[in-house]
Amino acid sequence: LTGVAASAHKIQIRGQNSLRTDANYPLYVIDGVPMDSRPIQSANSLLIGGIDPLSALNPEDIESIEVLKDADATAIYGSRGANGVILITTKRGREGTTDLNIQTYAGAGQVSRTMQLLTTEQYIAMRNEAFANDGPAALADLNNPDYAIYFPDLKIWSQTEYTDWQEELLGSTAQITNAQVSLSGGNAATSFRLGGGYHKETTVFPGDFGYEKATMHANLRHVSPNKKLTVSLSINYGRDENALINDNFVYVSLTLPPNAPTHDELGNLVWLGYDFNAPNPYSRLEVKHTAKTNNLISSGRFTYEVLPDLKIVANLGLSDIKTQQVINTPYVSMAPGTTAPNSSTFADRTATAWTAEPQLSYTKSMSGHNVDVLVGSTWQNSSTDSRWIRGVGYLSDELLGNLNAASQVLKLSADNTMYRYNALFGRVGYNFDSRYFVNLTARRDGSSRFGPDNKFANFGAVGIAWIFSNEGFIKDVLAPLSFGKLRGSYGTTGNDQIGDYGYLSTYSSSSATYQGSSILIPSGPANPEYAWEINRKMEFAIDLGFFKDRISLAANYYLNKSSNQLVGYPLPSLAGFRSVRANLDAVVQNSGWEFILRSENIKADNSSWNTAINLTIPRNRLLSYPDLESSSYANTYEVGQPLTILKLYHLTHVDPQTGLYQFTDTDDNGVINTQDRKTIIDIGRQYYGGLANIIRYRSFEISLFAEFVKQRVRGYFGTFLQAPGAAMNQPAFIPGSDRWMAAGDEAQIQKLTNDQRTYNLARNSDMNVDDGSFIRMKTVTLSYRLPVAWLNRIHLKDATVFVHGQNLFLITKYKGLDPEIPGNSQLPQLRIVTAGLSLKL
Repeated sequence: LTGVAASAHKIQIRGQNSLRTDANYPLYVIDGVPMDSRPIQSANSLLIGGIDPLSALNPEDIESIEVLKDADATAIYGSRGANGVILITTKRGREGTTDLNIQTYAGAGQVSRTMQLLTTEQYIAMRNEAFANDGPAALADLNNPDYAIYFPDLKIWSQTEYTDWQEELLGSTAQITNAQVSLSGGNAATSFRLGGGYHKETTVFPGDFGYEKATMHANLRHVSPNKKLTVSLSINYGRDENALINDNFVYVSLTLPPNAPTHDELGNLVWLGYDFNAPNPYSRLEVKHTAKTNNLISSGRFTYEVLPDLKIVANLGLSDIKTQQVINTPYVSMAPGTTAPNSSTFADRTATAWTAEPQLSYTKSMSGHNVDVLVGSTWQNSSTDSRWIRGVGYLSDELLGNLNAASQVLKLSADNTMYRYNALFGRVGYNFDSRYFVNLTARRDGSSRFGPDNKFANFGAVGIAWIFSNEGFIKDVLAPLSFGKLRGSYGTTGNDQIGDYGYLSTYSSSSATYQGSSILIPSGPANPEYAWEINRKMEFAIDLGFFKDRISLAANYYLNKSSNQLVGYPLPSLAGFRSVRANLDAVVQNSGWEFILRSENIKADNSSWNTAINLTIPRNRLLSYPDLESSSYANTYEVGQPLTILKLYHLTHVDPQTGLYQFTDTDDNGVINTQDRKTIIDIGRQYYGGLANIIRYRSFEISLFAEFVKQRVRGYFGTFLQAPGAAMNQPAFIPGSDRWMAAGDEAQIQKLTNDQRTYNLARNSDMNVDDGSFIRMKTVTLSYRLPVAWLNRIHLKDATVFVHGQNLFLITKYKGLDPEIPGNSQLPQLRIVTAGLSLKL
């Protein structure tokens, strides 16, 4: 899906601070309302990727997005902003005439990149060579008529028919339609904006699947006649209807043999037999899944001026998201002989959160001295209620979806959780003569996710800045310098992004009974001792502007340390639980450089050219972890190394006699096991950035944005879980590869075989790491604004036609589908082209 809400979860601010990746999401603040940006995941979340809590947002209703990262800027948001804050401000009405804006566009998208796989002829040759390599016993089984069912690709299916499964399963064209309308206006006292939108997308998969979203946005601002009271209200509402398939077909499209049949002569599904991990992919099209989501995000801000320098402010917010999901699994989707009945699964979830932030602000200026003081508190309450039930044993598939028609109803789960957050904060800011700045922030945060003795913790930050371009001696010496600022900050924040009730002994109801009564079973061990995860942030930066800010440069260095790590520590199986929530003494450090260069290359009445380039060089290290070697993370992390490392076997060569891969036996015990995974490779990003250009000539404008990433990633061949030679399609490099074929061969690739053991080691070796660097043309937009004379004739205030392209091309050495989503288990980003029209009446 396109838009800000769909891409929100891809934003990661300044690397991985925690050993838990789910704790590294930024805080989204929408018109003053804090929103958890993590996709909603639970036992009853049937959607791929979960439910987007930001789905009420319409990209066309967004006025601005601001990213806050340093300690001083994020301190006011406390522990909620420990991983950065993204401020989203929606569009508002302005004083003046009433405007009606209409925008519509339509377009299409296709998979931007596929892999070249074996043809049927090549696949069969690969399989036969593997059986020959595996010896007489394997050939005897292959040629035994009674075993033909185990080798249908060689003994039952056509040996000449060929299907390009990527084209068949991922090759459709997604259709995109979008329409927006808004009405805005107002006067000095009251302004308003009302907007609505509709968005529809289909998929690149076969079948009739799609996604629809309708949104509504309302914003109202009123100022009292005496200018003392200001009231702002904002409402964002979205309704999604998701009828997407609960599969992405990527894995099966790459691995299904090219001669596999899907239907017989009568059009019935053909089941693929013994040796194949995936069922007939078309059976999944028979499983119907729908999800309907209603999402409300609303906020209000009330400001009253008690005295000329003293204001009372209240920020209020309410968010409510309700989701109903149904998945119908008919008999026709199940293989013959399957004992499981047809079924309908129902999942409902309601998540409601309210926020109240009363504040008192005071500002005073005197003889160049300026002071502003802010004191306030935050009250946040979030509750979720979810149910998951399943009806099974329907007499007919036509009755699926009707719970009353099920022969049995299974109560799978019912959960209710509550989270409460409270904070008291204060900030004092001082500046002299708009040159020297100091900010001091202090907070006391409380969270219901900790035990009685650890609910509250104290945090704070300090920020300083010097605008040296306002100094007289600087102006005299550096005339081209129009702006110069040095700044720095240091602060601490907490992190409570963990599950609820982990400090209590919790129990869950079970479908099992004892003497006719329902029972409760322990669902997790208690640990009332764990406390806040701590983040310490430090940053130094310089901002420069030259030639009246025609050229500007910003350079930042940051150093963040996260300690008292909150993790689900794995337990041995005899403990009865998989993990227990606990603090680890591990310390994680994130540091790096960030650069932004902007320039106005051309600035004239009829033309302009603006350029912006950004570069980030991140570094991540595990500074310390006491007794790491004896912990359950011994084969995952290494002190002094990034959290994004892989600990792998070292592949040395192919044995000329056996034709199998050989690996370094680091402990010289004659056995290759997990203790030999000593080769360390970092698959994190070494650097990344983007280049943007906006060029305008008369009524034409073109904007281009390209992103670049330097990284190493898991190799694409690791997706193919079975060894080359087994019953699974493979990349097309095999026929012409430098592989072992006879005793004495010096080769780079081992022999083709059905034996999985050595291949499993290779998949976890340094052989399975590739260069995943890439340059992607992310967006290109060409627009034409109609001349004023034309607008006057058709009675329009403004009109623009545009063409927009996404992911138009990719430059990379990576041989898989998408280096940004390595692994070949997710759909690569679509290449999308849309055309539209924007009008103002």
